[in-house]
Amino acid sequence: MNVLEKAEKALEFLKANENSAKSHELQAAAGTLGRCLGALGSRSNCARHYANLLHSAAPTLLLLASNDSAEVRLVGDEALNRAVVGGFAFHSHKTNIVLQNQIDCTRNARWIRAALSRICLGECWLRPGVGKIRTQAQTLFPKLSQIVRQTTEVPLIVEALENNLPRILTALAEYTTDEEISDTHLTPNLPPTLT
Repeated sequence: MNVLEKAEKALEFLKANENSAKSHELQAAAGTLGRCLGALGSRSNCARHYANLLHSAAPTLLLLASNDSAEVRLVGDEALNRAVVGGFAFHSHKTNIVLQNQIDCTRNARWIRAALSRICLGECWLRPGVGKIRTQAQTLFPKLSQIVRQTTEVPLIVEALENNLPRILTALAEYTTDEEISDTHLTPNLPPTLT
């Protein structure tokens, strides 16, 4: 069985057993998925497979990383780290976009923290060019302000922003101006979500 097939089977298992599986089963499947995504991400000829699989796997891995159980969160964090670090060499821009798309005000604070802590890591994600980075900055900053306005989990969100915003601002702020950042892409004002 090749790496892609192993990753797809692990993802299928995780999606089917998100809430019912035992932590050791989740650990095995999440570990396999993280290792396989890391392996695909480290290969320059696997860009399409990596991006598609990461797009499908990111919500599941973030769900594990934001679980109420600390043991399951640890499993999700480890798998997410392997998937993201594997993509640094050739696919960091895709990884950044997939994670940024997972940040929205309807998610809980742990989910947002897990995604935020993996955005704009390292220097290599800057390769695609200024235009694509400008688009990322113009959508991420309004999302973050909407999350701060609508959250009920203020301490966790503040902690996540405190730990990650300096890095994100350093990475993205020079590629856009205040006038270019707008709220046009945001979802309509929703009531705060409860976890």
